[in-house]
Amino acid sequence: VSTQSTGTVLLFFGASAVLIVIMWWFSVSGQLYRDKTIPVPSDISFIFGHMYSPGNKMYSHEGAEWLHKWATVYPKLFRIRFGPMNFVVSSHAKYIRALFKDKPEKNFYYSFAIDWLGDGLLFSKGQKWYKRRKMLTPSFHFDLLKRYVDIFNETTNLMISQLKDTHEEPVEIFPKALALTLDTILRCLVHYESNCQTQYDEYANIMYRLSTVIVERAYDPMKFSNVVFFKTAEGAEYLRLKEKFREISKKIVNDRKEVLSENPDILKDTKNLSFLDVLLTVNYEDGSPLSMQDILEEANV
Repeated sequence: VSTQSTGTVLLFFGASAVLIVIMWWFSVSGQLYRDKTIPVPSDISFIFGHMYSPGNKMYSHEGAEWLHKWATVYPKLFRIRFGPMNFVVSSHAKYIRALFKDKPEKNFYYSFAIDWLGDGLLFSKGQKWYKRRKMLTPSFHFDLLKRYVDIFNETTNLMISQLKDTHEEPVEIFPKALALTLDTILRCLVHYESNCQTQYDEYANIMYRLSTVIVERAYDPMKFSNVVFFKTAEGAEYLRLKEKFREISKKIVNDRKEVLSENPDILKDTKNLSFLDVLLTVNYEDGSPLSMQDILEEANV
């Protein structure tokens, strides 16, 4: 009986492995693997691909140099592989236009971000996506987006002034560009002035760290499974930061809701409205307002 049970288990896992390989073979990643017309950087392992090459360190100087090197060798596009997953890299406008011509189906990589940011307009599908899009599309009208230009200018000028202070010495631009992006997004989305370009801010720092953990996880197939990932040091850190992030996000929403309740005339000054202000005032077709979870999903805060 024991031998039969063992044989059954082995058969089950064997059949599952075959099924996974077949599904991968016909997936987009499998099709890219079979496409021999797309060049591949030569420092590749048969099993792990480029997982242990500098290409797996995108946020490092070494990783940037590796990408620049192969983008010079293959100026149109090339393919990199991390384990079974294949990706196309291109810096050529013609090829990028072709790649983004059709809206691609969201793959499982998005699930890493959904767990943190929620299933909002960016990630949702079907009826939920349709209802949210119908309700929020007017908020993205070009004329309405113009109100954010002053914020763009202010945050950008701040970064420029910091660069001038370097007195033409070489400077690592990535951290400054990242701080600029976080500063701008937080002010436009949720009326939160982090001042993260000039000082430490817990909220902005958590956003950066969570983003980094998710990107690094996407390059490590061994951490694709939640069961495995959440038992790692990075997984434990991710869960702790996600909970803290959600706690601060709720406070930002509740604080803004209180401000609008005490000073409703603020909403008349449409030039200074944030996206959060819009979310706090719009309603579904049945007249019901967005819940706290709905707001967190759409503002990605």
